[in-house]
Amino acid sequence: MQRKKQIRKYSIIAITSIIVLFIAMHIILPPKKRIFYITANVTRGNIQQSILVSGTIRNESRVEVGAQTSGQITAIDVTLGEHVKKGQLIATIDSQTQEDEFLNTESQYKSYSTQLVNAKEALAVAQNNYNINKKLFLSGAISQVTFNSYITTLANAKSSVASLQASVTQASLNVSTAKTNLSYTKITAPISGTVISIPVSVGQTVNANYNTPTIVQLANLTQMYNEIDIPEANINSVKLDDPVKFVTMDGNTNYSGKIDSINPAITTLTNNSYDISVYNTNPVYYYADVNISNPNYQLKIGMLTQNTIILATYNNVLLIPSDAIKFSGSKAYVDILVNHKPEQRFITTGVSNNTDTIVLTGLNVGDKVIISSSTVRPQSATPGKRGL
Repeated sequence: MQRKKQIRKYSIIAITSIIVLFIAMHIILPPKKRIFYITANVTRGNIQQSILVSGTIRNESRVEVGAQTSGQITAIDVTLGEHVKKGQLIATIDSQTQEDEFLNTESQYKSYSTQLVNAKEALAVAQNNYNINKKLFLSGAISQVTFNSYITTLANAKSSVASLQASVTQASLNVSTAKTNLSYTKITAPISGTVISIPVSVGQTVNANYNTPTIVQLANLTQMYNEIDIPEANINSVKLDDPVKFVTMDGNTNYSGKIDSINPAITTLTNNSYDISVYNTNPVYYYADVNISNPNYQLKIGMLTQNTIILATYNNVLLIPSDAIKFSGSKAYVDILVNHKPEQRFITTGVSNNTDTIVLTGLNVGDKVIISSSTVRPQSATPGKRGL
């Protein structure tokens, strides 16, 4: 019995020692680390090559409606943001001076017209007397001196008619000019559009003889264009009809269109601020325009835009994440997972959109490219990640 107790005692001590030794070894010697790989499959898909650029919304057509006659503004008949139709009254200039001028020229025209009628009647009398007395002169009934007086009278009558005819013509032109100047006091819309600016106020005097003062600015806001700033490094990659997607700064609406025009000169030259004699180290940009319909007037003049210009689209090509690509000198390669071990593969790449890259040679569909790896304790491994 005593022997059995001793054996049991020694067994407990041995087991306890083994447990203590195991715990000590586990604390002193860390468990073997494992390498976990984050991978992605090589797939076939579509990719677009694009650039991201900024732009500004502009209106398609804008008209500065000016005053063609001088005077004081007595009324402004529109408000900012109002939609007006072609021919609609916009503003009125005091017309008293123009009305007086019109009445004066009209009176002169009537006076000259009456004088012309009388002169023509006198010419008819002078012509008749000349005809009668010419026969008498030829028959010897009157002298040369007497006949000469009829010749002179006829010539004076003709001259008077010609002079008055010229005066009537000039007076008619003066009436037409005065009537036009009078009409200029009623300023009307030359196009249908929206009032975007009223730089004058009632009571202000405008002087059309000095310059052409702007009364209002009208713009057609139903048709806008997106003026895109394209960097010099990208301008030769952009072509007419390239698709464009853009958003305004509120980011609530996505718009799409195409490149409708590309300016041949840099933006400063287009804006008439280019000086060839000045050495400029600022970045160089070129304008490209995208026409866009604006039936709901959501796009406003001057809005900033973020634009994605799609330069090319490639369909059914081999794709890998761009983050998986490494370089050895000028050669590109990736690490792929083969039988749970990394294996280096040199590849030939094509177009990249910064997220995915086309692989031309070196990989096949289904290959697992390694994006990243980490060495962690087994119990710290993140569930769901492919690992070895």
